[in-house]
Amino acid sequence: MHLLRSILPLVLGLVIGLPSPGAAQGRRGEPNTNRPGRDYRNFEVSDRQAGAAICRDACVREGTRCDAWTYVRPGIQGREGHCWLKKPVPAATRDPCCTSGVTVERID
Repeated sequence: MHLLRSILPLVLGLVIGLPSPGAAQGRRGEPNTNRPGRDYRNFEVSDRQAGAAICRDACVREGTRCDAWTYVRPGIQGREGHCWLKKPVPAATRDPCCTSGVTVERID
């Protein structure tokens, strides 16, 4: 019974197309985390309240082109927040400047 409880969420996720638990966590974001490098596109984000979510959603919309993202809060790289989309996934470093996330399972 214990085995069934542990694998049931994964099986259901595969059947109905839910992201794996790791991917879901990355999509919510990693507060106080920077993933420097591997940038292929960046843009300013003027919405201070939803900046990290806007960045995350931009990465998710890019599909397989975007593996990870980093949102840099306003005042660090200019007046506005800044979003960096990445491929492949760079290593994470602890940094209060940013919120990052990974939209794929692998890390290069």
